Amino acid sequence: MVFGYALTTEELDAYGDRHGLLDDSGSLNLFFVIVRHVCAGLHAAKRRIARVRKPGDRLLSTCFVIAANKNSRRRKGVSDRAFVKQLQEVLQLQGPPEWYVLATDY
Repeated sequence: MVFGYALTTEELDAYGDRHGLLDDSGSLNLFFVIVRHVCAGLHAAKRRIARVRKPGDRLLSTCFVIAANKNSRRRKGVSDRAFVKQLQEVLQLQGPPEWYVLATDY
């Protein structure tokens, strides 16, 4: 599992629109442009994304990862309040991050 903020395709598109990143280059390219833009605002050692499904949603979401339950080192991120705040600011989100199950069937 991963702990972070998961954004649907629509939420990523809205982020891209707010930041003037939308163009006609195709959805896959747009995905990379938006993820790169978000990650540019984060410390290089903390740039991780995962593909997840929000509870009750069939479609994949992109999770900007704060922590994972893989091992004790990865779990330490749960208490990294500074990184949570930084990610909230970059993504323009409020509220706490959540745990998500990794999507493995795509």
